[in-house]
Amino acid sequence: MVKFEHGYRIAYDELVDTLYLSVGEPKQATDSYLDENYVLVRKKHEAIIGITIDGFIDRHDDGSWTDSLILKYLPKFNPLFLFGIK
Repeated sequence: MVKFEHGYRIAYDELVDTLYLSVGEPKQATDSYLDENYVLVRKKHEAIIGITIDGFIDRHDDGSWTDSLILKYLPKFNPLFLFGIK
């Protein structure tokens, strides 16, 4: 599943339960890191250009999900854009 919502590209791979969010079209990152919640953060120079969340549905099912996992890096992202995934 891939969709665009208000400047964000949202892609979900059901086979591996991974959510990919990017600001606009995906771009080549100059840096990336895995945070303490196992969210992969991709940056181009100093700007965050996207995040990857493994175990997206599993995190909902086990109760460890919080929208702050996204909003910490993409504060203008509306979690309602994910309707239909979770």
